[in-house]
Amino acid sequence: MKPGDVVIGLPSSGLHSNGFSLLRSLAEASGTKYRAVAPFDPTRTFGEALLTPSRIYSHAVLALAKAGKLKGAAPITSGGLRRGIPRFLPKELQANLKADTWELPAIFRWIAWKFEIPCDEMIATFNCGIGMVLVASQQDKDEALRILKDLQEEPVVIGELAPRAEGAEQVVLHGVESSWLTLPALGVSMPFCQVLSSLQDKRDVSRTRTCVVGGGAAVTPFRSLLEATDVMSFP
Repeated sequence: MKPGDVVIGLPSSGLHSNGFSLLRSLAEASGTKYRAVAPFDPTRTFGEALLTPSRIYSHAVLALAKAGKLKGAAPITSGGLRRGIPRFLPKELQANLKADTWELPAIFRWIAWKFEIPCDEMIATFNCGIGMVLVASQQDKDEALRILKDLQEEPVVIGELAPRAEGAEQVVLHGVESSWLTLPALGVSMPFCQVLSSLQDKRDVSRTRTCVVGGGAAVTPFRSLLEATDVMSFP
């Protein structure tokens, strides 16, 4: 590996069974119910969302390795992006990642808001939407992306390697405040102001009362949203 090599991310399917110890303690302390409708996904309960099966990336990794297009790889498990990538990265190199190259999934945005977890801690605990990180050379980038797409993967170039200054972090995530905290609304079940992390001053969040009138087939989905209000309440 050398400066200029590209860092490719493969999407995760959710938490990938990591950060559960922290989430269990925070959920208990805040009274969050596992059987309540997930505020970021009205089609599932909070508990079901947490238990989404982890993705397996063996076919993608093996295909790149056999094609000679892979320089390094690491699954993002415990320790998140900040601690996962250095497991295969030489100490003299730094991974410069760009937060605006992928969307922070709804579950992670909600976790950051609900439990007041700063972005620095989020990327040191959770995968934040990237389940596998791969490194390829600049000249092999296009071919590597083609191979991955042929395997029905959705690869994203999320950064590149650079020389690391003495004492500097091995993983630097640029543009978090200007991208992850200002992405489009997540849908009818999650007001936009609630996807902000603790970096936003809660005093700037206004309260809004909304009345929704529905009937017939619309009653059931509306009821699901209303039942989720104990988890979605404004700070």
